[in-house]
Amino acid sequence: AFLVESCHAYPTSVEQDSSWKSARVFGGIAFFCAMFMVTAAFVSLCQRYRKMTYGWEPPLYFTACIAQGLTLLMFSSNACHDNVLVKTQDEMLGNVTFPSDCSMGTGAKLTISSTVFFFVSAVSAFVAYKAERLEMEEEARDELREPLNL
Repeated sequence: AFLVESCHAYPTSVEQDSSWKSARVFGGIAFFCAMFMVTAAFVSLCQRYRKMTYGWEPPLYFTACIAQGLTLLMFSSNACHDNVLVKTQDEMLGNVTFPSDCSMGTGAKLTISSTVFFFVSAVSAFVAYKAERLEMEEEARDELREPLNL
């Protein structure tokens, strides 16, 4: 006999606690922020003279960073502690036992790395936005110093 690791939907009878629901909501927020940023990046490629980082980019990267990090709330939910399906599987399979708590697998490690990358992107976009604004202000000041030729 062998076991196949796969994903299954939880039945509606399983009660999701607040940490579980929050992790799902934050996962959706992070996904939509990332999809919006990717779409905006592709659209900005079509703009011929785009010189400046948009002001909404750093806060959106930071929002995605926070939301992605908060998906790790799943580890404190009843999906990881006192899981009904794990107890059911232990009873059905007899000699095979599953750990009662969750451990950090590939998905959690990728979540941590994406949180770090979103944070680095937020800081980089903020620094770029500030530098570009300063550059534009200096260019505007330099233009004002030139004499008017009528």
